[in-house]
Amino acid sequence: MIVPSILASIGISLTSLIDETAAHEVAKRIFPGKAYKNHPGDTASKGGKNGKTTETAGTDWCESYCDLPFGKNDKSSKKATANEEQWETAVVTPGGESVVDDRLRTSVCSFLNLYNLVFMNYKEGQDIEIDFFYAIPPGDENQSSNGAWIGLWPADADPLSLPSPSANWKYICSNSQDDSSCEEANPTTGWVTLNGDSVDGMSWPLTSGTWMVHLIAGGMMDNTSYQSLASSEAFTIGVTEIPVDCNDAPQDSNPENLHLVPTDGANINKMAFGSCFKPTSQTAGPALWQHVRSNFGGEGSIWNWLGDNMYGDTSDSQAKRDAYNCARGDSYYSQYGPVAEPKIPTTGVWDDHDFGYNNEGDNYVCRKSSQNEFVYHFNLPKTDARHPEYTGPDGQQEGIYSSYLFSTDSGSPGIHLINLDNRYHRSPTYDTYGECIGSSSTILGSAQWAWLEDELRRPSEIKVIASGIQVLPPTNLNRNKTDYCAFDGHGNTFDTAIQDLGEDESFEGTKYESWAEIPQERARLLKSVQESINAGNAKQVIFLSGDQHWAEVMVKEIPASDGQPAVTVFEVTASGIDQNYISDIANTNRLRPDKQGS
Repeated sequence: MIVPSILASIGISLTSLIDETAAHEVAKRIFPGKAYKNHPGDTASKGGKNGKTTETAGTDWCESYCDLPFGKNDKSSKKATANEEQWETAVVTPGGESVVDDRLRTSVCSFLNLYNLVFMNYKEGQDIEIDFFYAIPPGDENQSSNGAWIGLWPADADPLSLPSPSANWKYICSNSQDDSSCEEANPTTGWVTLNGDSVDGMSWPLTSGTWMVHLIAGGMMDNTSYQSLASSEAFTIGVTEIPVDCNDAPQDSNPENLHLVPTDGANINKMAFGSCFKPTSQTAGPALWQHVRSNFGGEGSIWNWLGDNMYGDTSDSQAKRDAYNCARGDSYYSQYGPVAEPKIPTTGVWDDHDFGYNNEGDNYVCRKSSQNEFVYHFNLPKTDARHPEYTGPDGQQEGIYSSYLFSTDSGSPGIHLINLDNRYHRSPTYDTYGECIGSSSTILGSAQWAWLEDELRRPSEIKVIASGIQVLPPTNLNRNKTDYCAFDGHGNTFDTAIQDLGEDESFEGTKYESWAEIPQERARLLKSVQESINAGNAKQVIFLSGDQHWAEVMVKEIPASDGQPAVTVFEVTASGIDQNYISDIANTNRLRPDKQGS
């Protein structure tokens, strides 16, 4: 997936000009049942230093794992300015306690996101993602000209005097990036990835040590150092293996807000879909789920998740279960989304962040326990082959792939939904993720390939094939071919797979994950689809994908070959909720290749 492993979520507002009521409403929506002082209906609070308050968890289902410390400044004693004001930062420890450091500056509120509290160990060179909440006040837009950065420093560095440069940092609000991230007083929520592409990433890859992430803004204090505005917990880099615990989660899945499983053969004529769900990032409020409810809430509709259905990069089954519970329990999703009454039948696929760790495949050691959490999240019955208690002759299926053949109004085969699993059996795409196996690399694995070929022989009006990663973008040949694990030498299967699809060095492809990283598998998929259409098993095939944090439509003509006439297929990428990555990403097969969707 494009967004690498989450490390820390830094919630930050730079001045007192952010609306406190709105900030409290954000927190209340994310974790319903919490109480906040001086707001209607608030009942629980406790005193803090300097007239501030730090709030404690309410009594909802998520209170044991969604504790959200919330600091609030009492401005009644004086009219403060950004430079004069006393500040406070609430930092969440892995145990969920709030630790206040009055030396660090933050205003109005500071909150950390549940999903990031369990990832305290990282492999050598592993990408690190930081979530943030950030704002520039009206009339103070020049603050951005000095830069707002997120960076890595050794854990023992003094947050009041962070040396320049950091080991690795990136701008999140400055003249060097899209100005839209710094507009007026609109809080910016987003993420940055620290890796070899970072600004001044001179120390990458990091191979050892204990580190912290800091947010800094404004100019240097004394031309040599910066002051931290917010900090993450300390974490370790250099572990050979991420600690694993593939045991079943000890706490039950949330019995409320359950999904409704689709019925094979049902009359379905409308489908909605999306991916990359971070409840804390829903800056548009309930509008998306209200739209889904208004347009797809009646009979004949279905919702299909396209991966990263929550963010739980961990081998801890309980942490995954907690993240799934909170995703379903989000107040917008539970009030208007598919789990609300009347329920919208829901199915889907996964991608890396709900499956395992960033960009991983068959090297992830907790595949089975992760599949079980997927099963519980989607409320699958024990008669489903994906369920751990399935008693069929072959036992539990390895992988979450599935299909539904829905009917038209007349009862004939209509929409054929095929959900692929592009994680469970996927070979390493780069040597970072395991030993390369060249032309033997696979995405689906032999059992899923056999199943898919059978599905493609089933007659239907239209086939909709869902994949957690994109299918149609060409292979990125601006990258050295030898970087790809699937590369098997010049002129061999890697090269011929690209050529067989009518593509060459003039075709530009995304630098992020896609089927094109193993072009042999992409060619096999597209040629199988071509045969299915030419055999009369579908009038059209449309791919659905998530992952990228943008929306776009693609089109690809699969050229005639081996007696098969050329066919044209489409792909729709729908991502993410609410995450929007604004950048120029090459993709010759984009319907408007000069534009990126958003």
